[in-house]
Amino acid sequence: MKIDCHSIQMVRYNRMEIGHKISIFLLCFLLISFSHCSYQKEVPNDPLVQLFVINFANEYYTNSCKHPNIILRNNTNQSVTLKPNDKSWFRFSYEDYKAQGTGVTDFYFKITKESGTEVQFYTNNNCLTYSDSAYKRLPMATTPTEDTYRLYKSDFESYSTFRASENGYYLEFLSGNPNITIRQY
Repeated sequence: MKIDCHSIQMVRYNRMEIGHKISIFLLCFLLISFSHCSYQKEVPNDPLVQLFVINFANEYYTNSCKHPNIILRNNTNQSVTLKPNDKSWFRFSYEDYKAQGTGVTDFYFKITKESGTEVQFYTNNNCLTYSDSAYKRLPMATTPTEDTYRLYKSDFESYSTFRASENGYYLEFLSGNPNITIRQY
């Protein structure tokens, strides 16, 4: 008597394959039938949950690294009221940078404040990937009422794409009067 091992394995494989198909069919059938049951009650909308979601979306899309509150125009004073423990995000105008042409190489950012007010300036070079990886910038000149920072080409334009920089900038209020004026020139 001659036994063909290949034929035995094929029969065993076909039975296993049919068993898997039946199991998958039953699983899908049960999921569909239980998901369409009429005895489930619909949960009413909770107004507090809706307000939380709306507030979260509003904060994310109006004041974040990817979606800053302010686009700071060249030679324009922008009044800002800072809040403790809150970041006031902004970007520098790429269009104003391109309009100046290649001859202009010195760019500055100035914070005008009342004497005794402390504010820190931060840059995030990774808004698309890490919106919380910022570093503090140090002023090149400071007086009791003004902090001046040097800006670089990368603050306006991406070196890799030669389009608008996707950096994010924010100010952190430490003490004093929270009403300040910022200017890029």
